[in-house]
Amino acid sequence: MNLLRNTFTNFKKIKLLITFILITSCTEYTYEYEDGLRLYFKDQFKISKFNSNYYIISINNCNTCLGQKLNLSYLNQHKIKYLTLIIVGKSERKEIIDLLNSLSKKYIILKDPDKNIYQYSTGLGKPLLIITKNNKLKLVKNINDTSIKKLKSYLNKIYF
Repeated sequence: MNLLRNTFTNFKKIKLLITFILITSCTEYTYEYEDGLRLYFKDQFKISKFNSNYYIISINNCNTCLGQKLNLSYLNQHKIKYLTLIIVGKSERKEIIDLLNSLSKKYIILKDPDKNIYQYSTGLGKPLLIITKNNKLKLVKNINDTSIKKLKSYLNKIYF
């Protein structure tokens, strides 16, 4: 009898745990700058529905451009499926221009040379990874220079 009671109690606990997991996993992801992002995409690129994953990186002229070189080099070494690059600003540095030319053979690249993104509330600080599915944001994350290698793993969590 005790064994039956313990089994029933454990079953109830497992049922509660499964219910909790189902409820929490079904909640929608929210990003406080989603309206600004959507407006930027619509105004700048005429994109009204998110149909890809996006990686926004600013390449303004800089002294060392180490962060930009790290990001662009990583992207150049790895072909990441379902990723569209958005390049903000311009660079006259040969190594950045060469990387961008090479990347254009692997990725769709959208350009914002006039840095219009800064007129919108998008949350862009460091490069910004935007993961979408069915026109919904699944994850928006600033990727600092030291965590560029995690870029592929963020996408893998969503798609694979």
